[in-house]
Amino acid sequence: MRPTRRPSQDKLIQGTVTNTVPLLRRRVKQLSLHRVLLICIIISLLFKRAWRSIQSNIPESYVVLSYQVCGGLTNQRLTSTFALTVALTCGVSAIVIPVLLANGTQLVGIDTHAETIKFSEIYDKYTLTNFLAEFGVHTLDTFTQPLAQLTCKRSESLASCLKSIENFKRKKKSVHVYMECAFLHRIWDIKFLYYHQSMFERVFQHHVPSASVHATVQRGIRELNNIRKSACLTVIHVRIEQDWQIHCKTWSEQVRIPYNNCMIEPETIFAYAKEVLVLDCDVYVAYELQTQASEIGWLQQLATAYSTNVINYHDILTEGNISREERAAIEYQLAVEHADYFLGNSISTFSAVIIRERRKHHAWAGSYNRGVIPLSEFLPGFKVPWVFTVHAIDETYDEMVKSAVRSGITKADLSPYCIVHATSYSSDLVGWLRENGVQVIPWQSSWEHILKSKLSDTTASEKKFSHLLDNLELTIATFLRFDMPIIKDLMQFEHVLYTDVDVYFRKPINSLSDKLSLPNTLQMGYEAQNKFPLNAGVYLCSLPYLRGSHTQLINFLLSKNSLYSEAYGPGDQGILNEFYEMELRNSGVLPTTYNAKPYHKFDDNAIIVHFHGPKPSDYIKFVTFNKCRFGKMCSQGLKRGFCPYFSEWIKYTETNMGVTKSIGCLE
Repeated sequence: MRPTRRPSQDKLIQGTVTNTVPLLRRRVKQLSLHRVLLICIIISLLFKRAWRSIQSNIPESYVVLSYQVCGGLTNQRLTSTFALTVALTCGVSAIVIPVLLANGTQLVGIDTHAETIKFSEIYDKYTLTNFLAEFGVHTLDTFTQPLAQLTCKRSESLASCLKSIENFKRKKKSVHVYMECAFLHRIWDIKFLYYHQSMFERVFQHHVPSASVHATVQRGIRELNNIRKSACLTVIHVRIEQDWQIHCKTWSEQVRIPYNNCMIEPETIFAYAKEVLVLDCDVYVAYELQTQASEIGWLQQLATAYSTNVINYHDILTEGNISREERAAIEYQLAVEHADYFLGNSISTFSAVIIRERRKHHAWAGSYNRGVIPLSEFLPGFKVPWVFTVHAIDETYDEMVKSAVRSGITKADLSPYCIVHATSYSSDLVGWLRENGVQVIPWQSSWEHILKSKLSDTTASEKKFSHLLDNLELTIATFLRFDMPIIKDLMQFEHVLYTDVDVYFRKPINSLSDKLSLPNTLQMGYEAQNKFPLNAGVYLCSLPYLRGSHTQLINFLLSKNSLYSEAYGPGDQGILNEFYEMELRNSGVLPTTYNAKPYHKFDDNAIIVHFHGPKPSDYIKFVTFNKCRFGKMCSQGLKRGFCPYFSEWIKYTETNMGVTKSIGCLE
């Protein structure tokens, strides 16, 4: 039988419970807060311990560099090369290898697609990693450790960025540096690249194609060989897509690149390709697909119009799901490694870099638009082509030829081309030229027999005005330059520097070290006095312009009764001054630094010294025998600039230095 509770007991129990519940709730809350606080303290302690562990594993002054890329594949490669060159020259410890843009199409300088592709799908990451490891720099795919952060903005100078990095290193602090896309922004430092050109080149060359890109190229070559109809291949890069039209419009307004020299129609491109003799080959057209039907349409029309076998990407490869930049990597390799001739749009970075790389290996590479290659003003490695002529049967000038070549390559960083008379191709001098990096072009003008007849008609009194007219081989050699614009090996160039062989070079000649003002026609300097006619011993010229007037020039030469003109001077120089008088007067005079004369005052700013008139041997004979075939020029030279110039020139020769003492040029 259950006991019964009295009412007073029930109230007591109810009151006790009522008072106890809030107390329990408060205690539970207090206990929860304590637990949360305890957990936070534990986490904090663990984090500090982990941070100390991380700090203990990272050396002092540890610098990690990650960098952004932008634009098409070539822009991305140049950006990567720049960032890595900075890393290797300023003591970076580790590099975070970036992902690449799968479609680098830009509008008004802004990337328009977000799709990315692994670095290793385009470039051989293993090769680059091993190269960087040689300098103690290791590579990372990602870096998430909490270091101090530093952003090098594209709008700041490289000097400012490097100073900030150095500040961290000086304080023995570690830092993670992020460099925004550098290409052609303020941080892209031209002087830095010029100074570190060798390292830049090494980094650039270690961006080699990945195994998959290489395999695709090889497969494409096999398919290409199955449909070829000739023994040679020309690759033409056509840039006419919608984004390019916008670029050209923007550049024409902002940087004064004429729209019609940027946006070139395919018909104009093929007409120029025919002019420079590269349509006799199979023609592969590198072109970004808009619609396959439209591409095939205009390609077939051009193939029919020029009776040429025109090939495009879809004729040799059928990969459907391939990104824009993967295709660019494949066509880049095809153009650089497998083409006999390349013709591109020099304003396009893709074309400009292909031209640069092919010319480094003396492979034919030209552009179908006019003017200087814009990239050459921002990137080292674009060498100025230098042309000279010899007739090696006569050994009179052999020593001067060699000193010109040595100084031209080592001091001026030129790319030398020698037009040599075809009958002299097997001579010792030609052998020496080839061994020393000169591209030798054997040539014999079709009008040479008429030239010899003209020379025989020149009187003895007329020959006194030029020592060359009294030497058949030397005269023929100097006239070889008239054919420069129609020689296929030279047709790849927009501009060339021509000099006689009696010169030497004192300073670099390129778009980075010296802003050359390239003429639309041709440009010469003064001779002995600052007046017309001008001296043709050194001149810059536009080969397309000279090619357009070549037939008229030769006809003009052959119409002359003599190779001497009282108004314009003797020989080839007189002919050039007379025929191109209007062009020479309109283009302005070549600066005297490009044609400094020893009989004038010494100029330490001189870039090219021209032994116009007396040669070094003439000065030695004058000192020895007091005779000079050039009248007062020898004595004037000894009193003015000859000795300091001669002391420099002699170092490029095989002559004993003691000869300078014999003529009083060295103390």
